[in-house]
Amino acid sequence: MRFSRDRRGQSVVVGTVILFGFLILALSLYQVQIVPQENAEVEFQHFEEVRNDMVELRAGILQAGTENRTQYETVRLGTSYPPRLFAINPPAPSGVLRTSDSYNITIEGESGDPVNISTRFIQYQPGYNEIDRSSTWYDASVLYLDVREEGGGIAVIEDQNLINEDGEVRITALQNEFRRSGTEQTTLDLFPADSVNQSIPEGNLTVTVPTRLSGEEYWNDADIPDDVYGGVSEADDNGVRNLTLNTTADNLTVDTVGVQEKPEAPTRVGNDGSGGDGSGGGDGGELNPGGSDSVLLSAAYTDATDDTRAVFRLRNPGTESRTLEEVRLFAYFGPTTGAAGGGSGEIEQQQATVVGTGDVVELRGNFIDLSPNVTIPPGETREITFDFPEAVTGDLIGVSFIDDRGVRSQYLSGIVEDPPAQFEVTITDMTSPVEEGETLDVTADVTNTGFEEETQSISLEVAGEVVDTIDVTLDPGQEQSVQLSWMTAAGDAGQYSVTVSSNDGLDQANVEVVAPGQPAGSVNVDEPVIANDGSFDVTTSDYLNLVEGSVVVENARTGDTTSFDVGETTTNVDTADIGGIQAGDEITATLYEDGGRTNELDRNTAVVEQLTYEIVSVNPTAAGGNDINVEFRINTNDPNAEVEVISLDGNENNDSGRIAVSNDQPQTVTIGGGNQADQVRVILYDESGNEVTRTTVPYS
Repeated sequence: MRFSRDRRGQSVVVGTVILFGFLILALSLYQVQIVPQENAEVEFQHFEEVRNDMVELRAGILQAGTENRTQYETVRLGTSYPPRLFAINPPAPSGVLRTSDSYNITIEGESGDPVNISTRFIQYQPGYNEIDRSSTWYDASVLYLDVREEGGGIAVIEDQNLINEDGEVRITALQNEFRRSGTEQTTLDLFPADSVNQSIPEGNLTVTVPTRLSGEEYWNDADIPDDVYGGVSEADDNGVRNLTLNTTADNLTVDTVGVQEKPEAPTRVGNDGSGGDGSGGGDGGELNPGGSDSVLLSAAYTDATDDTRAVFRLRNPGTESRTLEEVRLFAYFGPTTGAAGGGSGEIEQQQATVVGTGDVVELRGNFIDLSPNVTIPPGETREITFDFPEAVTGDLIGVSFIDDRGVRSQYLSGIVEDPPAQFEVTITDMTSPVEEGETLDVTADVTNTGFEEETQSISLEVAGEVVDTIDVTLDPGQEQSVQLSWMTAAGDAGQYSVTVSSNDGLDQANVEVVAPGQPAGSVNVDEPVIANDGSFDVTTSDYLNLVEGSVVVENARTGDTTSFDVGETTTNVDTADIGGIQAGDEITATLYEDGGRTNELDRNTAVVEQLTYEIVSVNPTAAGGNDINVEFRINTNDPNAEVEVISLDGNENNDSGRIAVSNDQPQTVTIGGGNQADQVRVILYDESGNEVTRTTVPYS
């Protein structure tokens, strides 16, 4: 009998082996490529969190000394990766927070023995597996990221706080040994000293303060008066230098703060016993503020058409407009290289141009004026764009602003490629006024101006209380109208401010609830009222229980009045009837229940404006082919103003024709002639079609 080999099962086995091989390959690629990328994102998020913790720690040290009150600050030392079923994570990245060895602050007078007060630095050293492990240091009130060991420089997060603008020297010595490591959160108790047991010499003083920073790296460009700054010594074997300050006993205050226990040296050892206020030469102000009275950072991302442009989207959640008047670039570094601009870790992006104004901000330079200022009305957002020499995606950028109140705010954020979901809210209609016991409906448009789909809760708030909510899911660019309601009750009669808000934006309006049978209505002088206008409109609306009504319009300067009965919703008023108008006049319209003017229901005042026309900036850039994108900013209150954009090569080359000036500034017009043009001209026309101003800029 003859037997042959049976090969019927071989193909199944071979196929299984091949599939298994592909599976192993896929898992290997996932382990080698995807896992490190996802872990790097986790580490970068922790990097941003611990940076904010260090900013708070610095503020706590200064506050403990100046206010003589114990402070408690926390720092998250490390983080953890998400669990994985088919891949292996490296060990969770831990961190170390420690104080350095002790070094002396020396205060030497013209006679007598010098006074020594010990102080320490604070170092946070991360143990990341994927991104850069550069340390963050607190050093002589300066907070900075140190990438010098990797061949780079430093990236200052918070500037020096030793010397204020008046030349007063205020030193906070940090004492006691401290060291914690791991991935958990740790708390530092910061104790000021209770008693004074040393004194500062009288007269002129020389003060030396230990620092790890050289003059070239930081102190030469710090905001220190020349008569105070005495230079920085060479580094000793530990890399520590001495910063020399020339001052007097009257202008020197020294506070001491101990970590976890009382400090060795006294607090407030100034000659008059007074401490500093914590304000120094740095930016000051809150980092990424979150209060309702602050301008909030909604998002920071690259421009959709240019990855060298960082867009900071700012939102005003308050009830009053905020105007940003000055700007400063205080930090720039990358998430994976220790600093922006390549693997060397060197800070290469030393400046940026504010798009739309042409203002140039230098890294760690002085505040510069924003021209024009950026005003953010209540509940609205504005975008401020910074144009850098190189791409900014994934880098960390810090900018500071000073507003019209003199308040300084700092924003430090990673720059993402696409902006996240952004739900803007606009109130479009209300059923106000209503009688007590009736439902007041508020209609609003919700628009997702971001680049991601998201679901957010939209809420209606009355007198600080949320009375209705609705969940809305929107795709990028999608808009939806929503209606929210407030069921009023007996006793609710009165004027209310209502707010419709998302996570990102809000809009506010005034509503009225009246007692049953009570008349109501509103009146509004339609703005703008321009000085050379022959007439203007007054609008009446929201009538309830109003049988007869009259409106009186008065010019406060002339005292002249005119009146009309309530009828049409909009009434045109001749300026001659109120004695003529000029810039600065206050025009008040008052709505009464009847012609006898016995019961005032509402009033509204507008200030007469002078027509203004200004071409603030013109920025032409190549658009591809033979086209030019011309971005310009116009400042005018003429609603009928027009603009014309022309490319020039000695003669007029291409002309946009006259187009309306947009309410949203800046605006961009695309014209031809890019291959021939050497100049671009923008001409502004008034409502009568007369040229009022022009600007010509070079183009290459």
